[in-house]
Amino acid sequence: MPLLEIFTNVKSDAIPDGFLKNLNSVWQKAIGKPMQYMCVRLAPGETMNFGGTAEPCALLNVRSIGNLGKEENNAISKALTAEMGKLGVAPDRMYAVFTDISPQDVGFKNTTFAFLA
Repeated sequence: MPLLEIFTNVKSDAIPDGFLKNLNSVWQKAIGKPMQYMCVRLAPGETMNFGGTAEPCALLNVRSIGNLGKEENNAISKALTAEMGKLGVAPDRMYAVFTDISPQDVGFKNTTFAFLA
């Protein structure tokens, strides 16, 4: 149940065609989960400020049941930072916040992942 939420002040018309599809592929490879469970939310045009300026910036919420940890998060951060660079977001103008979620705390298919395992 990997979930990637991206909030950015980059305007929607500045998002290149195919960006979301490519991002989903990069994200899936970085987290190592089946594509059928991948979920990406991109919220462009947000009113945001980072470091005192409104230059391009982003906040990424990275959530997953497992496959997160010190080494994994570092690799995911590198992959996602590279993708955000394609939108003009510099590595020092974004945060990625990682949350490892318990299977019992995610509903799917009329139950939770705790019962699907």
